[in-house]
Amino acid sequence: MPDLPIALIALAVTAAAGYVLLRVFASTRTATSVEDRYLEALEAWVDGRLDDAENRLQEVVRSDTGAVEPYLQLGNLLRRTGRADKAAAMHRALMARGDLSRSQRVKAGLALAEDLLGLGQFASAGQVLDDLVRHVGDRPAYWRARFRQWQGAGDGGEAARALKHAADHVPEPARAVFRNDHACYQLDRAFAAALEGDESLAQRCMKAVPGGHAMARYFPLVKVVLLSGQGHLDKALDTAAADLAGVPDALLAFQDFVRPILLEKNRFERSLPLLERVVQDSAAPVELVVELALLYEKTGRREQALTLLAAKEGRSDLTPDAAAPLLNALIRDGQQTELQRVWHTLHLRRRDRAWRCVACGHAGSRLAWFCPHCFSFGAFVDAQDSREEAHA
Repeated sequence: MPDLPIALIALAVTAAAGYVLLRVFASTRTATSVEDRYLEALEAWVDGRLDDAENRLQEVVRSDTGAVEPYLQLGNLLRRTGRADKAAAMHRALMARGDLSRSQRVKAGLALAEDLLGLGQFASAGQVLDDLVRHVGDRPAYWRARFRQWQGAGDGGEAARALKHAADHVPEPARAVFRNDHACYQLDRAFAAALEGDESLAQRCMKAVPGGHAMARYFPLVKVVLLSGQGHLDKALDTAAADLAGVPDALLAFQDFVRPILLEKNRFERSLPLLERVVQDSAAPVELVVELALLYEKTGRREQALTLLAAKEGRSDLTPDAAAPLLNALIRDGQQTELQRVWHTLHLRRRDRAWRCVACGHAGSRLAWFCPHCFSFGAFVDAQDSREEAHA
């Protein structure tokens, strides 16, 4: 009988140990289940099944109310599907929690800043970013958000400074990318300022671009636009002929700007020397070839116009659409024979005239080196050139 209490105690201990092991196993299985569902949600997101991903993330945060990463990612998904207001509410709630590590708080702060940028609340986004700078001043994502915040607020100077500051503080190779983006952005600001006649701003922005940078080849474009706007047409055209002959997109942009000025002053023939020099290059933009032919026509040199187009026969971009100005002039003059001669030189494929961002396809009204639609940097290109490269 004395052994009975000992047996009962042993049985109780065994039962207790079994209960503990069962709880541990159940807890582990639950944790594994939550983790599995979270991974499945991320897989659905990557596969593009966004509704499925959202539902799975909702299940995870309901199952584990203390989860941080699933809660953060659910907010990010809401923002990317057009619900930045709900995302901001979630990320604000996450920021208010007291159990976050510094790393988690930084990630939540950056996510909240993105939400506010998406809502156009640039001042509020700036306040969030101000609080984060001491922790993430070397992260490219922070400076991208800071740039977008200033750009959205309409402060180009501060936006440029954000890019420059990033180029000095982020690690390589991101540093080189920011240096290039800063040069593109400053060139874009310089050209926009020149078109508005703001010489002071244009000059300041150009000085911010290193002379050896690839974007420096567009400096003459900014200068000739400034000269034209100030009434120095002869000097502008001479400078363009000397410095822009090898930069086709810059020549197109300059012609778009100077053409109405020359027509208004009845001096359209003054661009003849520039165009004659440019079209000697086999890669000269077709718009400039047609423009020269049209100037020949208007100055009584029709045979030169027809000879010029005949010399360019076989170019895939020499289409009826591109040659429409000359065709219209011939039709108005009633010269059907010449019209037929031109028609037979054309490559029958329609050409659209537009500047488009190479990253997102957004159409712009001018040559640019920064896209405010997708925040990419580089040059806008002619729409037709972009399509031909895509199908090459």
